[in-house]
Amino acid sequence: MIKITLKKSQLDKIILKFFNEDYYPDFGWTDSIYYKKNLDLYGIYNFYIDGILAYTYFEDGSMEINSWLVDDLNSRFNDKWILLFKKWFETNTGLTVYDIVID
Repeated sequence: MIKITLKKSQLDKIILKFFNEDYYPDFGWTDSIYYKKNLDLYGIYNFYIDGILAYTYFEDGSMEINSWLVDDLNSRFNDKWILLFKKWFETNTGLTVYDIVID
């Protein structure tokens, strides 16, 4: 077995690249005004990947990530992906995540 050691910054770049290529929502990203209008109307906004519910943002600032996505990301990156996912999501939506619920 070959052991490869990466610096944290290198691993972060790999994980973010993975998110950008494989875990963006089906209809892409839009501006924060769009998400905020939907949150005002419905209280939640669902994000789908390949037609499957992947993560949900709630108007209280919490986010729930579905088990299939959690399992996949944990199998690839252990728990190193969680804070990066939060930052990546906030950057792409303009929304603030106060709490993440792992389904």
